[in-house]
Amino acid sequence: MGVRGLWTLLEPAGRRADARALRGRRVAVDASIWLHQFIHATTDDDAAAAPARGFFRRIARLLHHGITPVFVFDGAAPGLKRRT
Repeated sequence: MGVRGLWTLLEPAGRRADARALRGRRVAVDASIWLHQFIHATTDDDAAAAPARGFFRRIARLLHHGITPVFVFDGAAPGLKRRT
């Protein structure tokens, strides 16, 4: 899953940003990573609701800071990748 070596390639261009610096901007969110985090990190008895609750809280936090999230979901694997 993912592109091998992508983070190494992108790291020099990356920088931490305070939420105030992102106010009024759109930010791409890897929805698959959020889902993975919420599904595998939950200790709730109601584990089925944890991903939705986690999504809601993070969305609310972004909106509170004036940041518009744009969610990116994984699509079907391209033919070349399916053969690996």
